[in-house]
Amino acid sequence: MTTTIKQPTLLLRIDSASYSQATIDFAVAMAAALQSHLHGQFIADENLLRAAALPFAREIAFPTAQPRSTSLATMQNALALQAAAFRRYIENAAAAANISCSYSYLQGRSRDLPGNGERPAWTIIGHAVSHAHNTTASTRPLQVLLLEQPQAQLLQALQSLSAQLPQRSLQLTLVTAAGSNGALRNALEANGPLPLQQINSCPADNLTTLLQQQPFDYIIAARSEPANRLQLLLEHSSGPLILVD
Repeated sequence: MTTTIKQPTLLLRIDSASYSQATIDFAVAMAAALQSHLHGQFIADENLLRAAALPFAREIAFPTAQPRSTSLATMQNALALQAAAFRRYIENAAAAANISCSYSYLQGRSRDLPGNGERPAWTIIGHAVSHAHNTTASTRPLQVLLLEQPQAQLLQALQSLSAQLPQRSLQLTLVTAAGSNGALRNALEANGPLPLQQINSCPADNLTTLLQQQPFDYIIAARSEPANRLQLLLEHSSGPLILVD
C-alpha cells in the first residue's frame, strides 16, 4: 500500500491595489524554499465594485489625471484583465521555479482573513504599498514584526524571508506572548545566519500603539492568533502579512 503525503500549500492573496510582480516573485521564492504548493488567489474588491455601480461614480484617468465616468461593467472588465495578468505571471513564475501552482478568483476583500475552509500552511496577504522585495537599492534594515505563538513555525518563516533578501539586514520587533518563557527570543539570538541588526520586545497589550507608530515592511504571525488581533494587523500593515498555520 502506498501512502501519499499531502504537500503543504502557500496561499497568496492579491487584489487590484496590492498586485505587483515583486510580491508574486517573493511568494514564488518562498514557496520554492518551503517546498510547498503555491495557490494564487485574486480578490475582486466588492467595495470597489459597489462604488463603481453608483450612478455618479467617477475615476481618475492615468496619466492625464482627468476624471471620467465609470460603471460596474467597466470595473468588472478591468479587474478580469488584471486577474488574467496575475494568473499568467504567477503560473509562469511557478513553472520557472519548478513548483506546482493553482489559481482562483473570487469577490470579497483581500484584507479579510481567509475562510475557515482554507487551511494553507502559509498565507501571504499583499498590501497596496508592497515594495520590490528583492531590491538592493536601499541599505536601511527591513522592519519585521513577529508575533510570538507557541508551536507555530515562525522561525522557519523568518528564515525563509531572510533567504529571499540576502543583501538586506532585518530589524526585528518581537511581540511576546503572555507567559512567554523566552524560547523564541533565545532561538532567534542563537540563529547566527539571520542578519538581525536588533531585536526589540513589545507586550501584546501594546500592539495597537506599536502598529500606529511604526511602519513594518513585513509582519509574521500565527494563524491561531485571535481573530481581532489578526484583523488589526491587516488594517494597519504597510507591507505583506505572512500567516503561519
